[in-house]
Parts: sequence; structure tokens; C-alpha cells
Amino acid sequence: MSSAIMRAASNAGHTKCATAVAGWLEIGEQAEIEDAITAFVPKDQPLRDEVLNSLMEVLKLEQTEEADDSEKLVAVISAVTLKAVQRENQTGRRSVSVAGRVTIDETLDLIKIALIGDSGVGKTCMMLRFVKDQFVSSTRATIGADFATRQLNVDVLNASETSVVQRLTVQVWDTAGQEQFQSLTATYYRKAGGVMIMYDATNRKSFDNLGRWVEDVDAHSEGIVKMIVATKADGSPEVSEQEGRAFAEQRGCLFATTSSKSGDGVLKAFQLLAQHVLASQEVKERDQEFKRLSLSAAQAAPKKGCC
Repeated sequence: MSSAIMRAASNAGHTKCATAVAGWLEIGEQAEIEDAITAFVPKDQPLRDEVLNSLMEVLKLEQTEEADDSEKLVAVISAVTLKAVQRENQTGRRSVSVAGRVTIDETLDLIKIALIGDSGVGKTCMMLRFVKDQFVSSTRATIGADFATRQLNVDVLNASETSVVQRLTVQVWDTAGQEQFQSLTATYYRKAGGVMIMYDATNRKSFDNLGRWVEDVDAHSEGIVKMIVATKADGSPEVSEQEGRAFAEQRGCLFATTSSKSGDGVLKAFQLLAQHVLASQEVKERDQEFKRLSLSAAQAAPKKGCC
């Protein structure tokens, strides 16, 4: 195939992807956006990577050599839903879902929080209570991951004396707890700002498994803010609050006790974690700026001769 034909095919694919992105931004439900993108991306290689790379170019996303196709797909879904939130902020249209964190000049500050833990500890109920203020007594097991968003007011002066952010947009990822999905789960919290590692206070086994979850987070992330969350505090506990708090302190984690059924502690837990995530991100940004300025100064300094 000649280079001209290859360029023409590439341009056609790029145009098709750009058209698809424009269509996805018109969809009103986050789950429908994810389904549409997943259906659009081919299952077979090498076409799958080609389409994902084109979508990332259209969305102006940074590409790294070590990123696999599942990470690229998550990045595309997140970027499209982020654009939907930015559009809503400009036009007043209904919000869908967002990802990552961007500057206040683009939209509200955005942070990503992942919910992990054994299957059945109440991750989906926690997300629904936080996002919709609803309690659903029976939910299906999460396959892979699901996500939702809401805006959250935080006392930002507790996070940073210099912060100007008063309202955050929080993206919550509800991940699968089943063992066969744990490698996929790591993909979702790898780049999160914060993670809630959850256990059922009425189920001792889920508490005993916390150590494995914490180790998995530490192995697949860097600088993430961790919070141990006791769920179902309204039930008959097999694990005391004191025991849960002691575990969190030992592992260097925040701690919260919650009940999705009554709503007790849910909002406070997200506010506390969001404050610490924001503070952590600001420290990272200052460190990066200091390194950049130090490097610029070193490059600008005159070099001394050997004699």
C-alpha cells in the first residue's frame, strides 16, 4: 500500500473518530456513553489499538508506551465524559460523568475516587447514597467497574491555606470485588487521587482481607490517599470501630465509619477524603513547579571553564 493511500486511510479513520466523539457528547447518560464507546472500539488487534490511538489524538490525550488497551479505553471514556461536564458548566446542560483533575480555569476542580474491597461490602450502595442520596437494598454484582459523579462542597482551608477551590466535582468509581476482576480493578485506581478501601463491619472476613487490598493499592499506585471505610455501621458489628480505626492508623490511612442505609457518615467520609486528595495534589504541583524552576535555573547558569 502506498504512503498516500495509508495517509488517506488514517485521515478517514481520524474523521470517523472525531464524528463519533461529537455524537457521544450528545448522549445524556454516563452508562450509555460508556456503552457507545465500548461498542465503537473493535475487539480485535491491531485495529483496536489503531482506533484507540486515533480517539486519543482526537481528544488530545497524552499517550505512553506502557499503557495497554484497557487503560486507553478508560482514558477515552473519562475524557469524553469530562468534556460533557465542561459543556454543562458553559451551557447549563445536564451533567454526566468526569475523570481525573483539571484546572479551575477549565471547570470545577475534579478528583477521582475509587471504591474497592471484597464483593458484598456495599461499594455500589455507598456510591448511590453519595451520588443520588438513595439506598437500594439489593444490587447486582458489579462487573468490571461503574462510575458516577456529583459536585461536593468542601472546607478547602483545611486542605490548603492558598486554595481557591470551594466546590469540587468528584468522580466515584465502583469496582468489582470478585477475585477474577482484581487485575482490572487496579486499572481504575492506578491514577485515582483517593481510594476508599471498604469492609463490612458485620463481616469479619472482609476486614481480615483489608491487608491484601492495601498492599494491592500500594503496588499499583503512587501517592494515592487511602481511607479505610467501615460500612453497614447500622448492623450488628463483628468488627468494632476501635479495631478498624487502629488498623487504619497502623497502615497510614484515613478512617471513616458509614451506613449507606441511613446515610450516616457517607458525605463526611467523601468530604474528608476529598480534602486530603486536594491537599496532596497541591503539594505535588508545588513540588513539580519547584523542580521545573530549579532545572531552568541550572540550565541558565553560566558554565565555568576547566582552567
